[in-house]
Amino acid sequence: MMTPINIASEQVFCLFLLKESFGMQLKQAEDLFYELVERYNEPHRRYHNLRHIFSVLECVKSYQDRILDYPILYLSVWFHDVIYDIRSHDNEDQSADYAKQKLESTSCEKDRIDQCQKLILSTKKHELLVNNFDNMILLDADLSILGASRQQYLEYSSNIRKEYSIIEDKAYQEGRTKVLNSLLNKERLYLTDEMFKTYELAARENIAYELKLLAV
Repeated sequence: MMTPINIASEQVFCLFLLKESFGMQLKQAEDLFYELVERYNEPHRRYHNLRHIFSVLECVKSYQDRILDYPILYLSVWFHDVIYDIRSHDNEDQSADYAKQKLESTSCEKDRIDQCQKLILSTKKHELLVNNFDNMILLDADLSILGASRQQYLEYSSNIRKEYSIIEDKAYQEGRTKVLNSLLNKERLYLTDEMFKTYELAARENIAYELKLLAV
């Protein structure tokens, strides 16, 4: 959950993938990587930042042998929160459009671009838009923080609150409570059996704990 950030190592892999799987020239690949890093380093991002991306990537990589289109899933992780403004209700839509724009300038086939967009859009309501393991593990990895240790979860929830610092306490408590209850009402938070076994119980306990704090 608290994934160390080794930008140099990830840069090497990302540039290799962009060149080998999508036919990008080195300069084009470097420009995209640096732009992504710059966006995830925006000062208002207290949780939806590089550490979050690296955490999701680490989780996804551990299931690489089961992933159908790893290059597309890998880029979907990088793209899924590239646009992040708490005042907007279409961040995922904008992020999907951003991904399409970037991939259309490469050798990537249209159906794979569509797949990337659907994967990104699935994170909006955390509902499958593509019925395969790639979409399931993306959604599960994105929510893996919910099943972290209590200390890590509280750090996460604190950082979410900081991202919404412009919202007054009462409005935030009401909105956050609604979000957390919607998660608890799901039949299961994690779609893959592996993540379900590892994180489901801890995630539900963490969410219930935060709900109690919000009610104080």
